[in-house]
Amino acid sequence: MLFRTSLRLASALAVVHAVMHQIGMMQTPADPTEAALTSSMRSFEMNVMGSTRSYLDFYRGMGLFMTIMLLCFAVVLWQVSSTQKQTREATRPLLLTIGLAFLVFAAISIKYFFIAPVAMELLIAVLVLVAFTSRRSSTSGRHRPWA
Repeated sequence: MLFRTSLRLASALAVVHAVMHQIGMMQTPADPTEAALTSSMRSFEMNVMGSTRSYLDFYRGMGLFMTIMLLCFAVVLWQVSSTQKQTREATRPLLLTIGLAFLVFAAISIKYFFIAPVAMELLIAVLVLVAFTSRRSSTSGRHRPWA
């Protein structure tokens, strides 16, 4: 129960994170300084491997990558939450990887962003790592000489 619930909560938080990220990306600059910066990012273009792109193109493109990545994590976490008890052991490396990835995302957000993504990423990491550890305790009652 803890396995499924924590992963479904983490999945829902990843969707909320993606939606809020996308909403934040779609906002137009509020003051003249922000507008000038955005205009500067749009106007500075460079040739990268045969394609002309601006800094704003890179900024928006990476933002879209982040939104899609968060949605993919949400889908994967929901799918893993639905696995049968007998096959959950195989998901342990995946859960550890995702949990650690969200801890790293939180560290990056502490350095470069603000409290909202930090909080979301820490909550997702904790929930995924709770699921990771909950499965260990659910199988510890069985004798497994190979473990």
